[in-house]
Amino acid sequence: MVAASTNAVSYVKSFKFRVNKRGDIISPTDKHEMKGKVTVILRDRDGKIVRTEKVKNLIVSSGKMFIANLFRGQESQAVSHMAVGTGRSKPGSGDVALEEEISPRSAFDKNFLSPEKSAFLPLRDAAKKDVLKLISRICGERGNFISVEVKKSSSDNFSLYVYGETDEEFVEEEFKDLSMNPKDKRNAEKVINIESQLLGAKSIVNSTPVNMIRSSLEQGQDAIVTLGATFGYEECNGPISEAGIFNSSREGTMYNRVVFPEINKTDKLTLSLIWKISF
Repeated sequence: MVAASTNAVSYVKSFKFRVNKRGDIISPTDKHEMKGKVTVILRDRDGKIVRTEKVKNLIVSSGKMFIANLFRGQESQAVSHMAVGTGRSKPGSGDVALEEEISPRSAFDKNFLSPEKSAFLPLRDAAKKDVLKLISRICGERGNFISVEVKKSSSDNFSLYVYGETDEEFVEEEFKDLSMNPKDKRNAEKVINIESQLLGAKSIVNSTPVNMIRSSLEQGQDAIVTLGATFGYEECNGPISEAGIFNSSREGTMYNRVVFPEINKTDKLTLSLIWKISF
């Protein structure tokens, strides 16, 4: 055995975990975690979308161990299939399979990695409390090329101006008479999320911006893996309410699990699941 060099420096990141009463793993030292969202799409024989559901999934403990084993070189079989079932119980970290899986599983028909840049700008009131958090919707290199200007126009309403560049064109957006009141027709969160090509918004406190703000959004970057699979007309018909990703067409390791409002799949419909997982 060759002795280690005394000049060698080893960098090790340590992750400490706590476990709550349900057995879910939580981390007090690292807030960045793998996250996943799935879009469930039903299409008729003409290709028309008849129903969609968008839900967040749970990366189960077996899925986290699966990723850890990939890093350790102890796992050689990558995730490859999606499964659906009829289970309705809330996902838990200890789940190792779907509650009531329906065969067959569907192999991925889409599997690609893309860097996704998101951008964030918290807007604050006179008391320095966050009022809105604006989030860029643009992926790719131009995701942070956005400027935002906020101007108070009355005691209750304000205007928002957004200037940004998409991959296709330069866009200017103007939203007048916005309100932080959730019952107002011009509620900022609703208006921006529906009308903006550049931004999404989440209200944090019920207040109003008081100062003119012109600022570029701060850039953040995640690696996004997009996985897609489709179940054909004759596959898995019946009520569907859960789904998961596996590394095998049968049995294998379950990476994640999600439960959604029941969808009644028939032989006149296809069922597609598009998963976006950020690391």
